[in-house]
Amino acid sequence: MSTTEETKAVLHRWYDEMWGQGNWQLVTELAGPVYTRHETGGTNDITAEDYQQIVKGFCEGATFTDLAYRLIAEGDRVCAVGQWKVNGEQWDWVQQFRVENHRLVETWLSGIATASNWSAAVVS
Repeated sequence: MSTTEETKAVLHRWYDEMWGQGNWQLVTELAGPVYTRHETGGTNDITAEDYQQIVKGFCEGATFTDLAYRLIAEGDRVCAVGQWKVNGEQWDWVQQFRVENHRLVETWLSGIATASNWSAAVVS
């Protein structure tokens, strides 16, 4: 398996198993010991265990449906263009990740749109 395929495989598990099924227990398996998150509020280094607790809190109060995404990868980087519904409200996003040793170690997310209502064709 190439590095690009391995990188995409990690993200398929991240979206399909962890987010899509609300399986927050997978965070410590899929995220590196330190997960650097570049977001609109700035950059934050967080441990996989601390991020797992954040995801757990979010997943416990949410129902995820209609998950669709496309992955575009090169080497250790992968970009996801996706959408899903969280408690019936559509969320659309573009997010980039860096994978190291089969774990997510860095991400860039400038925001998640909840008013864009992209069609399914946007991510296919």
